[in-house]
Amino acid sequence: MGEDIPTAIRHFGKRGKIFFAHFRDVEGAVPKFQEVMHDDGPTDMFEAMKTYYEVGFEGPMRPDHGVNLEDDAGWKLAKIFAMVT
Repeated sequence: MGEDIPTAIRHFGKRGKIFFAHFRDVEGAVPKFQEVMHDDGPTDMFEAMKTYYEVGFEGPMRPDHGVNLEDDAGWKLAKIFAMVT
């Protein structure tokens, strides 16, 4: 919490030190935090995605499943929402 995410991506990305990105956002901090939908958290996720592109990241990136939605067996709707937001 409180980190400048694009700065961190630039720092490690320009050094070739990002090997995998699990694209998610959270509210709170360890040990008390909660996963939130990509557009509900404190991070500018669009800016983060642009920064991965800026540093030339070509590794695997997994969008988070988001939070469980009511009547969403297997988190299918949450995963789709995470990919299109």
